[in-house]
Amino acid sequence: MKQSPESAKLLRDDPGDLMACAERANRMRADRFWIWLVVIVLNYGAAIGAESQATNAIPSEPTQTSECFIPDVFSFRFGCFRPQVELNGEWDFKIDKEDLGVSRGWPEGREVFDRTIKIPGVPQAQGIGTPNSRQKNQFLDPFWVRRKFQMPDVAAGKRVWLRLGGVFPAAAVYLNGQSIGYTKSSRTQQRVDVTRFVKPGVENLVAIKVCDLPKVRLDGMYEWQELSMIWSGVYRSVCLEITDEVSLIDEYIQPRLVQSKAEVSFELSHPSPSPLRVVLKVMDGKRSLGSTEVAVPAGQIAGRAEVKLGKFTTWYPTHPKLYMMETLIYRAGEKQPIDKSGLRFGMREISTTTNKFILNGKPIYVRCMGDMALYLDTIAPPVDINWYLPKLKRARDFGINMGKVCVETWSQDFVEAADEAGIMVIQEMPFGVGPLRANRYTIDEKFRKFFSAELDGLVKQSRNQASVVSYSMSSELEFGQQTQDSFNFFSRELTSQAKKLAPHALAIDCTGYLDAVTTAKGDRITDFYASIIPTWCKEVLDETVVNNDGQHPAMLHEWNWWSCYPDPDDQPKYKNTQMLPTWFDTLRDSARKNGQEELIPTYRKNSLWVQAQSRKDGLEYARRCPHVEGFILWAWLDFHQYAEGVLDDFWEPKDVSAGEFLKSVGDTVVVLAKEGNRAVKMNQIERIPLAVSHYGEADLTGAVLKWQAVRDQKVFERGQLRLKAVKYGELTQAGDAAVNLPKANHGYKFDLLVTLEKNGKSVNSNNWSFWAFAEPGPEVTALGYATNAGHIIGDGIFLRLQPTNSATIPAATKLVVADGVDQALANYIQAGGKCLLLTRGALIEQDKIYYPGMVNFYTLYRALPWNAGPGNAGSVITPHPALAGFPYEGLCDLQFVWAIRGVVPMNFEPLRQYGVTPIIRMIDFYKNNANNAHLLEFGVGQGHVLVSSLNLQTNLNQKLDVRNLTGSLLSYAQSAKFAPLARVPAAEFLRLFSARPLPETGMKK
Repeated sequence: MKQSPESAKLLRDDPGDLMACAERANRMRADRFWIWLVVIVLNYGAAIGAESQATNAIPSEPTQTSECFIPDVFSFRFGCFRPQVELNGEWDFKIDKEDLGVSRGWPEGREVFDRTIKIPGVPQAQGIGTPNSRQKNQFLDPFWVRRKFQMPDVAAGKRVWLRLGGVFPAAAVYLNGQSIGYTKSSRTQQRVDVTRFVKPGVENLVAIKVCDLPKVRLDGMYEWQELSMIWSGVYRSVCLEITDEVSLIDEYIQPRLVQSKAEVSFELSHPSPSPLRVVLKVMDGKRSLGSTEVAVPAGQIAGRAEVKLGKFTTWYPTHPKLYMMETLIYRAGEKQPIDKSGLRFGMREISTTTNKFILNGKPIYVRCMGDMALYLDTIAPPVDINWYLPKLKRARDFGINMGKVCVETWSQDFVEAADEAGIMVIQEMPFGVGPLRANRYTIDEKFRKFFSAELDGLVKQSRNQASVVSYSMSSELEFGQQTQDSFNFFSRELTSQAKKLAPHALAIDCTGYLDAVTTAKGDRITDFYASIIPTWCKEVLDETVVNNDGQHPAMLHEWNWWSCYPDPDDQPKYKNTQMLPTWFDTLRDSARKNGQEELIPTYRKNSLWVQAQSRKDGLEYARRCPHVEGFILWAWLDFHQYAEGVLDDFWEPKDVSAGEFLKSVGDTVVVLAKEGNRAVKMNQIERIPLAVSHYGEADLTGAVLKWQAVRDQKVFERGQLRLKAVKYGELTQAGDAAVNLPKANHGYKFDLLVTLEKNGKSVNSNNWSFWAFAEPGPEVTALGYATNAGHIIGDGIFLRLQPTNSATIPAATKLVVADGVDQALANYIQAGGKCLLLTRGALIEQDKIYYPGMVNFYTLYRALPWNAGPGNAGSVITPHPALAGFPYEGLCDLQFVWAIRGVVPMNFEPLRQYGVTPIIRMIDFYKNNANNAHLLEFGVGQGHVLVSSLNLQTNLNQKLDVRNLTGSLLSYAQSAKFAPLARVPAAEFLRLFSARPLPETGMKK
């Protein structure tokens, strides 16, 4: 989630190293924190109330996690060799709003609980609670769950452990009426020794109080109730496990590929009074790849070993091979193990150079899916690995090779599925995104200790997962706001701790802003950068280069918030989920109110097109941009009303197939070597430079780049470029496609289709649209010269433009081209005159913005970011002779980029009553559905007006497409076809198209 630094303070703190960073931040980010705050307040008032109620409650539980809880590093489903007592299933349930459970003896089994729920699972997903604006059932009161179970006989000298997969937000645990302890480690699997609490051979009672949100707590997507779902409970598995008095409680496996070995360190639960023998076996199913054993002297609880391996396969996204490390513990001289456990792992190594991510010794381009941890059915993360696995395999089919949640860790169930699917994972610590976000900047001792302890547990439980390649300490920490202590903690201490715990994974202090190691507060400890600067809201065709200090590779952070207009036809899909999709009702109501209901399907289709076009532009920019080695695509999934995903909330593709997506995201991608111009001159040879970004696992030698130029589904030009060598991990300049563009009577669209082949087989292909134009007549070019203002050009075209936009209109005038309206112009038109009005600053122009001081998202061609406020969600063009000389296909394709960028549309709502309909309509944010347009026509009295808010004059001299668009409008305005039916009263015309009054300054003359 995006917030903005106090850039002025940042400049004061770091005038040297971060000057450029701060300047870009000033230009690009403005006040995004306040925007999000406003959005949250407006959209989620009910949820904020629920959060406030929970936060203000006075918890009766302890403030610190009991020391008896330790991280549990073992899977609930793989390598389970120890005897277990299953506790999943039906539990009794009762809310404890008044905190009376302990005093009334609920842990001992007193009183009847009135409901049951299934565990793992949360009550809000099982019909308990009241609805809010987006969720069928929600509450945050403390509650109890308890159940009876039969405990088998336990031999003398054995231990019984209670294993908790996850309880959110905190839990007080009781067994047979006795308190075991309190924990708020809501993401870390935990185990606790309950030997002295259980009663072997008889019925036992376990009770868990799901407690209030602690004051000192984690703060990630689970806690961010203003934006995410509201839930609490025992959301992962629970069981009892029986071990020997001494058992394995921690193990770390570090692959060494070159040495063909796995280094292992381990820790035992207790020191043994006698020597032990620890045997380690690496198993591929039933086949052993290698084994070793190590002696542990009496009294010691830790050891190290190396397991030499035979032939093995590395873990890699395209072939995610997994092995099992079986660990057996024997007492000296005994043949039967006293303990046996298993950990699944992969043989993989990841590192970075100054400019590359290196996986298993070779560069890899990171294609990371950004996720918001939204689970429509279960609310809490599902526990079924088969829920995740097909979805992650689909992501791999689309070329994705990594995933990250916004300020949150993925559950162990997700990570185990990622191991199998070949999705690398960045586990980002939930150390501040919601109510406690600002707490990071002045971190106090209580939070320091708690976050450090949580990092320890979160890393230990996941560091053996092949997929977990990186740990992030935070997101979007704004350097200018941090105290020195905060900087030291997040940018040095926590990353050092993570690197010590998991040296075979990468560590980053903060995804978001900084893109240099050296700062005024000291040097950061980080392995890579993930930065939004300077392109957090990238415009289509923009080629701003990302710069950093060159010491580490960089990813583009939360890239790039491309949303689309929601589809109300999707509403029935949510029927059996826990979400109330009320945004569809808002959409329909707004569209109906503004007379656009019948346009909704077109809005959806055209908005999806703009989203896909913006995304394709951004992803290919990332592949050719220097200093960029990957991206975190924001977002992979829609995330309810924001509709910004490649896939919808149900993991289904919206507007692009896997094959189409791979054109821009595959291991090997053909790109335009340079972007920025899609308008080219016809009747000449246009050279279009091409490049190949190759991150396959081997060089391509003898490859051929074949291209075709296609117009109206017919190939009119073709060619090929032979490439001697395409090295993996590099961008190879391939040369130019020299396209001989035929002459035509008016502009036309053509597509360049390119295929990279090796040995006659396609490696990947790509395609782009271009528009070929001739130079228009001299009267069009004349519009761009200020010296022509106040004069007649061509056949009676009078340029009533600044600085002569109040000039008297000559009698010989046949058409006025004006950039402002006054009474004289209104009179001229009313008397039968014609006008092409290039409106600027008129009252009719749309003035809604996200937030004061923020960039106006109506002025951007790209898809609306966040889908959270007013802006450009696409376009609709009605077939019309005004555009007869300009190629278009029902919407503003890239031949309109420069005409749309930098200007706002007209809000023609007041003109609808007179029958005015748009020629070029801009689709608005779905909650507004304002009647916005860039091109209108109507009559005033006896005359006619063609009015445009397009950015024509500014770009006329620089852009061939803008000149041709202007020429088409001029030609139409001079023709007999210019005869609009709608009539607008002269007074209304003068009022709406006169200059907007300047805001009051409060100053007296």
